[in-house]
Amino acid sequence: MDEKIKETPDPIETKITTSSRQKIISWAVFLPTLVVVCINLITVIFPALITRSSSPLPEILKPDIINPFQTGTLSYPLIAINLILLGIGILYFKKKHQGLRRLVGSIHSFDLSKKKTLATIIKILAI
Repeated sequence: MDEKIKETPDPIETKITTSSRQKIISWAVFLPTLVVVCINLITVIFPALITRSSSPLPEILKPDIINPFQTGTLSYPLIAINLILLGIGILYFKKKHQGLRRLVGSIHSFDLSKKKTLATIIKILAI
């Protein structure tokens, strides 16, 4: 007896349709956020750049004293972490690594109760 097994779609692979209004709102939130994040990353990578460009005393901060493009102490770890996350994102979207897709799927399906979530938020805000 041959029974046809119904194949259920993978919850990760389901397509969600979005309206054009939702796309516009998403881009309207994404682009300013990207600008702010880039400004913050620049201040971590080149800390003297912002200090020098916004200083009210330009005669004290001469070019030979402070190099605005000298990298900060946290720039190399920040760049390394960003490159690792970029690589993980590329692998995820190119569907090259199934273990990574299962890990992300389990994170997406993780659910907490409202009480636990509220207690966690209160603890974080209290600290």
